[in-house]
Amino acid sequence: MEEQLDPHEVAHTRLLTGVSRILALMYLGAKRKVDFIRAGLGASTLYHNLILLEEAGLIVKRGDEYLLTEKGARLAEAIYKLLVEAKSLLGDLLQQ
Repeated sequence: MEEQLDPHEVAHTRLLTGVSRILALMYLGAKRKVDFIRAGLGASTLYHNLILLEEAGLIVKRGDEYLLTEKGARLAEAIYKLLVEAKSLLGDLLQQ
């Protein structure tokens, strides 16, 4: 079974941009702004990057939730798998 990453690791690693962090957190199940903030992302980072992701067609907003589109889900999965591989190579995502 694939190793699971903690949302805190994903939110705080310096290996990813804000957009990539949001996609990886969505892959882990985050759907609402509060989910991203609890994981450790700042509100201003969220606002700007959620707009970028919507404009790119990677997420859609339904009510108070953000959902991955099919294209977004494929990209989020690839980013998450890359992070898992990075952790196995580097040991600690928070130090990178």
